[in-house]
Amino acid sequence: DSGAMLLYPSGSMTGTVADMGRFIAAHLSGGKFGEARILSEESVREMHRKHFSGHPRMPGVALGFFENYMNNRRALFHTGLSGHQTLLCLLPEERVGFYIALSTRQGGAQQDLRRKFLQAFLDRYFPAAQASSLPAPPEDFAERAERFSGLYRPNLFPRTTVETLAGMGADTSVTANGDGTLTISLPPLGAKSFRVVEVEPMLFRSEDGFYFAFGEDAGGGVNRLDMSGSIVDPVSFDRLRWYESGTPHAALAATGFSLFL
Repeated sequence: DSGAMLLYPSGSMTGTVADMGRFIAAHLSGGKFGEARILSEESVREMHRKHFSGHPRMPGVALGFFENYMNNRRALFHTGLSGHQTLLCLLPEERVGFYIALSTRQGGAQQDLRRKFLQAFLDRYFPAAQASSLPAPPEDFAERAERFSGLYRPNLFPRTTVETLAGMGADTSVTANGDGTLTISLPPLGAKSFRVVEVEPMLFRSEDGFYFAFGEDAGGGVNRLDMSGSIVDPVSFDRLRWYESGTPHAALAATGFSLFL
């Protein structure tokens, strides 16, 4: 059997490596594989085009693919399955693509294998003209840094049902370092941190190629954060008021549960 579709929305398709190779070849050939056409050229262009990003200069979202900027190349990728054991990657302009699958669940020694493979592949066949480095922080940023500081939460969580409780542990901290940089700590807090520098107004970048763009509300206050980079799916965050953070909510939930008992 060449594949199956599980009964979950917008994903969970399984297939063979050979099928994925044909899928890649079709995307790099304008929608054709041999004499068979599975997509029109217009559909391929539309699937490969950027449809959304938090900032024009940061990687965004195509149709069925996410963008990646490494070695000054634009790549399209998608990871797959529980634990993200696979990686499909296309370099449309070079008409090159590959698909890799790990034989073990992501984690431990394999945690960063896919990203390292992609970087090694690009360094071998499409090396960057010069190494990418962060610029010096803007001279006035230390005076503006505090307006970005606070807690943010991925907007992936429900907001009106009991499933809202799942978001209590997803608080993301943004802290001013006092040297013109910010530290962004992803949940659980401290598990993964990025030191970022403002490279354009409201746009920040880390040394390892992650992009962070802040947004403003109508009154000019910072109210959101968008993140993308490497082979991580782009994520958007909403800024939290102090009473919306997970700590007071967890305390209230624990108190309520104790009273119930």
